[in-house]
Amino acid sequence: MPDTYRIGGVTIAFKQGWTEIALNSGAQLSIPWTEQPGQAEEAAKLGYASAVEMNRDHDACHVLVAHMLGLPDSGPLSYVAGAPIDPHWYLEEQIVFAIQTYIAAKGWTVECLLERFAV
Repeated sequence: MPDTYRIGGVTIAFKQGWTEIALNSGAQLSIPWTEQPGQAEEAAKLGYASAVEMNRDHDACHVLVAHMLGLPDSGPLSYVAGAPIDPHWYLEEQIVFAIQTYIAAKGWTVECLLERFAV
């Protein structure tokens, strides 16, 4: 499978320990997969073996959700890039966590979904 995917107008590139995302807005993000306090427990709840694996998939899932909803960019990812906060950001987070739980339960990788939506 490739390391770089294009979903709508957004590019996702998996690197060694981080994800690079180029948003439709032109913003560029480099997001590390580093475990933060409390994430090991969250990862286990979602069905992941580690927080690093959960973090690796997380931002790619934001891109997928935005694409499925017909949005140019993810609200939370846009906020990380400096845009005003979307007042509904927490709803997108809930959708992302649900997708991540489903991926883990099915034994899939996020790449399986990225392949399906890639242009």
